[in-house]
Amino acid sequence: MDNKVRLVQVIGGGEFGGAERYVLNLVCGLNKALFEPVVACGYEGRLSRTLREEGIPVSVLPNGIGGLAALSRLLRSARPQIVHTHGVRGNLFGRLAARRAGVPTVVTTVHSDLALDYPRPLKRTVYSLLDGVTDPLVNRYVVVSEALKKLVVQRGIKPGRVIVVPNGVDTAAFHPIPGAAARLRDLVGMGPKVCLVGMAARLHPVKGHDLFLRAAAEIAARAGTLDVRFLVIGSGPPEYRQQLEALSERLGLRERVVFLGEREDVPAILAGLDAAVVPSQFEAFSLSVIEAMASGTPLVATRVGAIPEIVEDGVSGLLANPGDAPDLAGKILTVLADQDLARNLTENGLKTAQRYSIDKFIRRMGELYLELLKERA
Repeated sequence: MDNKVRLVQVIGGGEFGGAERYVLNLVCGLNKALFEPVVACGYEGRLSRTLREEGIPVSVLPNGIGGLAALSRLLRSARPQIVHTHGVRGNLFGRLAARRAGVPTVVTTVHSDLALDYPRPLKRTVYSLLDGVTDPLVNRYVVVSEALKKLVVQRGIKPGRVIVVPNGVDTAAFHPIPGAAARLRDLVGMGPKVCLVGMAARLHPVKGHDLFLRAAAEIAARAGTLDVRFLVIGSGPPEYRQQLEALSERLGLRERVVFLGEREDVPAILAGLDAAVVPSQFEAFSLSVIEAMASGTPLVATRVGAIPEIVEDGVSGLLANPGDAPDLAGKILTVLADQDLARNLTENGLKTAQRYSIDKFIRRMGELYLELLKERA
């Protein structure tokens, strides 16, 4: 037991998104003969429940300053060699608590562009300041793409403190599923001739749900004899879902759009779609892109962030101009109308997804932890 690397992951969050999946995949996949992981998270929900089911020790922190005190007590008790933080709240509390508890090494993964995650100027400014104040407490930053490394370096973090470790997808979970198309149509109560186009993402403006709905309206007007319906998979703040539902109504899409909410059968849903769409304003890496390709579903995405690092336009997916609903709609219609193209995109997408295996990601992160311990020694 004493020879294992004691490691505490700290994550804030409010819904189950990419950062939560990152932590879940990482702690479940690490070699337990070498690492002893513990997770501290900011809310009770799907992440904490799944961690317990997997046998990973998890502590749910109280809100406010009490969360910092609770985390400090946890770190003094667990005596980790490394604290690894995620998200604004996780970064703030994790870095400060690590300093108070005398933890020698702090790692922070940057998952996204903070400026887009927090569009309100006051909140964005406050969180940026807090992140900057605690920056000296970080030994190493991990980013999930070259695009994100470029961004954080532009914002003042020295390149030598930043390492790129691409995220990975569990291809044992996300893969083509025979019969998925028929079962999905049964789930949503639609016939076999309906074309289903969907996006799976947490409900947040940066994910581009409004663009997806505006493209859906364009498709409805241009589809001709094609009967195209649209699925929105994912959860988020209730008020934002209400805004999206209201937008769908205004666009005349009441009968064409289904909001499925949070689902635990996302792999089966993706595998049953005729096209998967990632219409984001920015993506630091985009698990959704890899998951769609791994599921054997033709992909259409916006040309933003790290997506062009992953997707070769016209080969493994089609890329649309960011914020351009007519262009996005045209790309989706092209996939639906051209079966040969769709088949080629699917085949090449499957090959691309294999390059981003979860095993490779976990192995590299384990190597990084051991490298950091050697540096401190």
